[in-house]
Amino acid sequence: MFDFGKDLKRFIAAGVGGQARDPRVLELLPTAMVAEQAAAESPLAAQAGEPWRAWRDVALIWVGHARRTGLTSSLDAAGRAAQQALEAAPAGAPFALASTTVAEVLLVRFDLRGNLRALEEAEDAVGAASDEPNSRKAEAATCAMHARLRARRALMSDDPAAVRAAAALLDAALHLDSRRSGDADPWRLVRVVELRMERAELTLQAGLRWQDERLLDQAGRDLRILMDHVDGDLLPVTRARAMRACGLALSALGDMAGQPAAMEQAIELMASAREMFDEDHSPLDAGAILAAQAETLIRWQEREPVAALLRSAEDFLTQAWKLCATRSTALEVEIRLRAARVKTLLAASEGDVVTLSGQEARLRQRLARSTDDPIAWAVDQLSLARVYEALDELGCQPVRGWAAAYARSTAVETLREAGLGAVA
Repeated sequence: MFDFGKDLKRFIAAGVGGQARDPRVLELLPTAMVAEQAAAESPLAAQAGEPWRAWRDVALIWVGHARRTGLTSSLDAAGRAAQQALEAAPAGAPFALASTTVAEVLLVRFDLRGNLRALEEAEDAVGAASDEPNSRKAEAATCAMHARLRARRALMSDDPAAVRAAAALLDAALHLDSRRSGDADPWRLVRVVELRMERAELTLQAGLRWQDERLLDQAGRDLRILMDHVDGDLLPVTRARAMRACGLALSALGDMAGQPAAMEQAIELMASAREMFDEDHSPLDAGAILAAQAETLIRWQEREPVAALLRSAEDFLTQAWKLCATRSTALEVEIRLRAARVKTLLAASEGDVVTLSGQEARLRQRLARSTDDPIAWAVDQLSLARVYEALDELGCQPVRGWAAAYARSTAVETLREAGLGAVA
């Protein structure tokens, strides 16, 4: 698919901390090669002409690796390198840029793990960057990171006004970056793409939450523009992410408009996204696409009850689980929830009270045991709520309606407290 040797040479041609490299090339490299490159640069960073910049490069390479693999070890390596960059950075713009790198690592940790403490620490790091005197050259990077953090806070709230404010900040950051086209920082190229992607993701997630057709339509327009500007031959993972998001928007709009054909198109679009790279090239992205396909099929089945749709969704989730089961990510939690939901829907569609009762018994047994894992407890609690609802709809346990509502509310609250409210 790619000429790895050629691509790697393009990236390292300028040496550690060099300005001529194009970090977008990293998307073309297999994750093993990305990790090797980061590990090779680490011992050389301290001897670089600008150690802080070299350590920043190492940190951001590990960040990209973590986003594709979900590995804790990559996040930890990124955090160590970012701290080294911060300690080596002179006052002014270098210190501000190093601070935004620390924030970047913490932001990705939040995205992957739902760690609210990481989000708070990222906000502190951006605050330090903003307060640094004589740091105008870091203004674009600082504004971009501030906007991305505000987007996360907006999605955690139930306030449409917060979403609009965050979108405005992302637009302002993009505008500022567009005025800095001569910026020598090679990571600006990555930052601009990320800002466009997050602007679209913000309206998409808000639209999905509130079933807002206008927000979903806006997300679709943003994503189409993004795909027009993202070359799949250079940024296959980013393009696949945009295609996945576009598929989710299309499926939601199709559901709201009562157009199954739109959902079918969404499935096909996401299938094309899966073909952009091999599964081991970015396991988390492959898993996210499979989970999105499953979610679309579940939505489709709810409009046109067909057991085959649910069985296809089950197959997608099984494949996604194989890719993400050991990653301890928010995506893993989402897959577990969707898989349990599919099992319940299949049993309910067949009127299989015995299977539903068995699910209820197993879930109640697990919940009765003490656990130190609030996320696992919330997953089981939400799954139990859905079993109660299914039994109630079949007329078997009408008194369970209140229990379902209570189980759902406590589970969602626990997930929100952990920063994982979006997966509920």
